[in-house]
Amino acid sequence: MVSDQAFVDQMIQNQRSAIRSYFLFSGVVVSAGFVLLVFGFVFAPNAAKVAFETGGALVGAVATFPIKELIGRKDKLGIFETIRARLQTYDFNQAEIGEPERKRMHDLLWQIIEKTALA
Repeated sequence: MVSDQAFVDQMIQNQRSAIRSYFLFSGVVVSAGFVLLVFGFVFAPNAAKVAFETGGALVGAVATFPIKELIGRKDKLGIFETIRARLQTYDFNQAEIGEPERKRMHDLLWQIIEKTALA
């Protein structure tokens, strides 16, 4: 069970890292859109309308992609934290847990490993 708990801890860390990456990507995209707007107004006042439309399109189109991924990652993070709590409970109460429950948890972890490997 210790190796199962280590695996779940690693999966939680991976999800948190991915969430940070998506936040960073979103910030960069939004910042790029604002920079385009500001420099468009400063250096090309006649082309400000084009810069405004381009910056708005860039921010609107690209910044929404990470949001979908963030929602999925946060859901997975919650699932992994629940599994970790169950594993810790199992380690604490080993005498009270039946073999079918242990097998079910082990099978669940293998399903996660398979999905992770194939994704």
